[in-house]
Amino acid sequence: DDVCQNQTCDPATGDCISCEPGYIGPQCDEQCRTGLYGQGCFHLCSDFCKGGKYNCHFVNGHCMKGCEENFEPPLCQDTTPQNIVQQGSTAVFIAKSIIGSIVFFFLCIFAGFKD
Repeated sequence: DDVCQNQTCDPATGDCISCEPGYIGPQCDEQCRTGLYGQGCFHLCSDFCKGGKYNCHFVNGHCMKGCEENFEPPLCQDTTPQNIVQQGSTAVFIAKSIIGSIVFFFLCIFAGFKD
């Protein structure tokens, strides 16, 4: 069969030794179930495909309707660079706020001891 990987079959049974990505079954004639893709259908489609993980290609996992906002095609698993910058800016702001609060706390304590 043309979906047997490397067109290799068991001579006794005629079953495929392994299947091309996106196919399973003894004859490699079953497509991956919806929401799964790739070699052996072991990979989960991204939850960030537009329309949900059920809109990905059974062979390569590419999201067929594109990605939700802030996720990069074709697999929609990585965030876009501008989203990473935004997340980084938020983390820096939080860190600076925490450090500022700690410094302020100690200044108040030490100022209180001087009086």
